[in-house]
Amino acid sequence: MYSAFSDIRGYFHSIYSCLALLFRVLALIYVEHICGNITDFNLRDIELDSIAIEWFDTYKKIARFTSSKGEVIALKLPTNARALNNGDILSLHNKSAIIISIIPSAALCVSLQEYMSIALFCYEVGNLHAPLFYIPSQGEFCTPFEPPVQRMLERLKIHFAIKDCILEPKDRVQIANPILKEPELIKSPDFQIHLRQKV
Repeated sequence: MYSAFSDIRGYFHSIYSCLALLFRVLALIYVEHICGNITDFNLRDIELDSIAIEWFDTYKKIARFTSSKGEVIALKLPTNARALNNGDILSLHNKSAIIISIIPSAALCVSLQEYMSIALFCYEVGNLHAPLFYIPSQGEFCTPFEPPVQRMLERLKIHFAIKDCILEPKDRVQIANPILKEPELIKSPDFQIHLRQKV
């Protein structure tokens, strides 16, 4: 009697889990493009819901996020879409908007005026393969806090401050190499794969 009851209870529990999963999938908000940024619109009468993400998650094209109010967002952006910036609107409907909110991260911030100091700093940060951001509102170069970068700044006697900053992709310093041409995929007419068994 007890085992039959536990089997029935387990059966209903698994059905409940399947139904909950089904409703969760149906309740997803699918996002395939960025609607804009809150700086571009007048959102006085719009109720805002936010998705808090780290700066390194802003480059994701496929992701699943949960907003502060419990909405589940399935993000699938085109591969050529830009990265997510603070205040980007992912969904705008029925007087409510879901926006991106980048979590402030600890960053090493440097304010330099001389061109040689800027060039040396940028070279050394690039040599460490650390991401570099220039935040115009602060007039500072910022890089996410890493002990090797801090040691490099101390070694070069460059004054820095550790601050919590919102590191946005639009502020990232990136240089595309114009000298290199795009790689081409060349299909070989005699390409073969041989599988060998171990003896």
